Amino acid sequence: MESTSLPNRAMSAPTTVADEQQRSSAKTKKPLPSENLDFQETLRALVSKREEAHIKSRTLGVVFSDLEVVGLDASNRYQPTLGSLFNYKTIQASISAARYPPVRKILSGFEGVVKPGEMLLVLGRPGSGCTTFLKTIANRREEYYAVNGEVHYDCLSPEDIKNHYRGDIQYCPEDDIHFPALSVEHTLKFAAKTRAPKMRMGVSRSVYNNQITDGLLTLFGLRHARKTPVGDAMIRGISGGEKKRVSIAEVFATRPCFSAWDNSTRGLDSSTALEYVRALRIATDTLQSTTIVSLYQAGENLYRQFDKVCVIYEGKMAYFGPVDQAKQYFTDMGYEPANRQTTSDFLVSVTDPNGRIVRPGVMSLPRTAGEFAKYFKKSSFGIANRNEIDDYTLQLVGKPDGALAYKESSQAEHSKYTRPTSPYMISIPMQIRAVMLRQVQILRGNMFAVGLNAFAILFASFMTMAEIPALYAQRPIVHRHKIAALYHPFIEALALTLVDIPITFVTTLLYAIILYFMIGLQRTAGQFFIFYLFMFSMLITMKAWFRTVAAAFKSEAPAQTLAGLSVFAFALYTGSLCRYPIVATWTILIRYKGFQIPKPSMIGALRWITFLNNFGILMTFVVGIVGLLLLFSELNTSMVYESPVVLFKQGSKSTVQAAETDDEEALRKEQPLPVLNSSTIDAQKKIAEAAVMSDIFSWQHINYTVPISDEEDRKLLSDVTGYVVPGKLTGLMGESGAGKTTLLNVLAQRVSFGVVTGDRFVNGQALPKDFQSQTHDSGYCQQMDTHLPTTTIREALLFSAQLRQPAEVPVQEKEAYVEECLKMCGLDAYGDAVVGSLGVEHRKRTTIAVELAAKPKLLLFLDEPTSGLDSQSYLVHAFDRLLLLQKGGQTVYFGDLGKNTSTLINYFERNGSRACHPDENPAEFMLDVIGAGATASSELDWHDIWLKSEESKRIQIEINNIHKEGRNRPPAEAILHHEFATNWFYQVGLLLKRNAQAYWRDPTYLMAKLVLNIFSGIFIGFTFWRQKNSQQGTQNKLFVQIFFAS
Repeated sequence: MESTSLPNRAMSAPTTVADEQQRSSAKTKKPLPSENLDFQETLRALVSKREEAHIKSRTLGVVFSDLEVVGLDASNRYQPTLGSLFNYKTIQASISAARYPPVRKILSGFEGVVKPGEMLLVLGRPGSGCTTFLKTIANRREEYYAVNGEVHYDCLSPEDIKNHYRGDIQYCPEDDIHFPALSVEHTLKFAAKTRAPKMRMGVSRSVYNNQITDGLLTLFGLRHARKTPVGDAMIRGISGGEKKRVSIAEVFATRPCFSAWDNSTRGLDSSTALEYVRALRIATDTLQSTTIVSLYQAGENLYRQFDKVCVIYEGKMAYFGPVDQAKQYFTDMGYEPANRQTTSDFLVSVTDPNGRIVRPGVMSLPRTAGEFAKYFKKSSFGIANRNEIDDYTLQLVGKPDGALAYKESSQAEHSKYTRPTSPYMISIPMQIRAVMLRQVQILRGNMFAVGLNAFAILFASFMTMAEIPALYAQRPIVHRHKIAALYHPFIEALALTLVDIPITFVTTLLYAIILYFMIGLQRTAGQFFIFYLFMFSMLITMKAWFRTVAAAFKSEAPAQTLAGLSVFAFALYTGSLCRYPIVATWTILIRYKGFQIPKPSMIGALRWITFLNNFGILMTFVVGIVGLLLLFSELNTSMVYESPVVLFKQGSKSTVQAAETDDEEALRKEQPLPVLNSSTIDAQKKIAEAAVMSDIFSWQHINYTVPISDEEDRKLLSDVTGYVVPGKLTGLMGESGAGKTTLLNVLAQRVSFGVVTGDRFVNGQALPKDFQSQTHDSGYCQQMDTHLPTTTIREALLFSAQLRQPAEVPVQEKEAYVEECLKMCGLDAYGDAVVGSLGVEHRKRTTIAVELAAKPKLLLFLDEPTSGLDSQSYLVHAFDRLLLLQKGGQTVYFGDLGKNTSTLINYFERNGSRACHPDENPAEFMLDVIGAGATASSELDWHDIWLKSEESKRIQIEINNIHKEGRNRPPAEAILHHEFATNWFYQVGLLLKRNAQAYWRDPTYLMAKLVLNIFSGIFIGFTFWRQKNSQQGTQNKLFVQIFFAS
């Protein structure tokens, strides 16, 4: 039995929905009283005030022709290992790649125009090139090897946009990248603050920032979470859907003239997604902005919000034109939609050789990506598109008057002391103040970081190396903010240094007091404070040094290597270990770089001139190193880029690697069957003969309450009742924040705080002792795809099977079951592919397959298993039963869906909802009528209707019958009598093998360690070259052999 939580985006939606339905929907849904905001009227009032104040507005469209994007390819299709680095073929390929970089075309032959006030929808299967197209059009070109063709932003070139106006073009990535310790309110306020215009129609900057933040929190239904941290895997924060809304609101706060949105509805329910797109429609129409959106799952109502649609097929443009004519275009081509298939689903399906349907009687029609592109260019739509490009180019491109007007409008919004040609809106001092305040807010939100600083101080300056991974973790955020023209990257480094000074001052003082008096140094104020001054200055200098090392490199491994070598140098030449002339004379340059702290016993003998000389040298290092930090931070914010290529294990022979062809028949060739031996055949027979599950899991009156600091306790689940039976697929649906993931966690006994009440049964009896092992450890698919990146798919599944299936199951049977799981998830051709190189779709399939490989006996929970997949990957009609939740974790419906979801639809219509149109998506219909969405509600209390309904009473009777029948049978026996399925020694063996394999497949890490050790040995050896057998020489030898060798 399976219980699945879905994001509820446009599943098997209709092809057309009457306009009367929208008006009826508007009557059903109304804004929440506490969150009343008319976005359209607000924008109109804003435009009117700007016109009255004679503030010049500006617009930005885009026209492109013969657009081609070339990316760096991997030099080979195999995962590199330490051994492959020394293979002569690999060395030869590396030399050849350095001289002639391997490249591949990601996009080619694109042409079109998107005018101000227009919205373009970009459709395509995952991996087709939608993200690349959006990044290129949004002028995010730095990660690609070359971008060829002509691209013009009206009268401006891409270079003009990059150098002077890049803040006017915003790109919202698919992944939600934010500072996890920063609250939702502070995240949005920072974006509004850094892009606030000079002309604010009579309000102060503070009032403007608050108004923008409050409006966006209301518009996207985030007011309840304004004080909550965004969160990540380590910090508990908002839900995935709320995090996506924060990303959307952050872009709105920057006031772009041109915006590109990459699958920004991922994680949102269909009603919230529709509200978001409608907000884009209003902003586009009112402000005459340009909007480009890529979506994998789009309902019919959402699809009709756009003006144009671009269909991408394996990097080729299959269609670019009006949305209302796209379906007919492909129908005339020779394809037809499936039953109850939305227009967007149909447009995507024609690019899938296994998903498209050819109209009966059609023999000759385009099949490959190249044929689709040629067909479009020759069609009337292709000719019309070319004519529109020519007209728009003639009208706007290369017009100096338009460029001057745009320049004047942009400069009018700059703050008083901002350079006229700067892409940033506020001045550098204002940026410093804003980023410093944000850094303080981050430290307040993450007290662990403050504690870490106090812990690191115990190890003095060397432990500041621990900051290097954190700096690389935040680099994508800083780089995105730089591209968005929020602030200079060096401002981030400067703010971090300035905010760190008072924290380091306090922690160093505490440590100095303990150390100084515990050792028993001379107890005079002058000696103590000089000791403290040098320790504090040295620590600030060392922190700046390691941050500079991190800022100087694009990847972490070489930075860690150089930092490690510098540790040896500073340790050897700081203090009194290496004394001149004991060491070689060539080390004089390094000795000047040692940060010397005068001993307290010597302080009384120091003259002021000596003290000032030592302190002045130290301050010189502080200024010099901080200066290098700011320089590297400004010039080197990007990461190492490479076009995504699926890598395979060394020695594997997968036909997927050779699937770069336009021959459709070649792509559909069957994979060679694996050779089966007698043990494998016997194992497969055992799998086929496995007993059928008959146990029924049920729950009654589940409530879950969590404590909230400085607020009343919040109830996340309210009296939820239901059951799942073997052989039935039960869907768990609801809007974002309705409690879907929370319910799965409670049922699987995965919650660690709060109060849970209610009952859970297996066959009406108490849960078996190993219930949590059967669900938590063996059958829970999380939203996030967390895997070891260096392992292959087959190895990941086998590892799961070996550790989570009972120990008495033979290895051959586990291996055979893994092969079955690969086939079930469509991964048999990718069994030897490395997980870290997979795309979104195959990574999600791998996550599901790993849980299936555990062979859960009782339950399989899947939390949004379709998130990130295209709409062809699932249908609502595949489910047998449905549990529908609304805000507050309240049950709205539980029961059978019926044929074509007729039972569900009849329930809602019978209880007062509007009628469901014959072509309407049932998933969108049910969410619409219950008032799902960020800022909507329903006039009817559907939870109360459910509690009083006959269906609810029938469910209670069914559960009681299940309990009565189950209690006449023996209770479910525990399979596992220990916490883990296998013994300790077996686990250690598998983990040692996997870790060794992971290191072997990470040659960059191993080479960095080898270089560090080799050069450290050479460095130490030459430092103590030909040491005499004096007391100092013997001390040096012992110190090196014992301390550094260990």
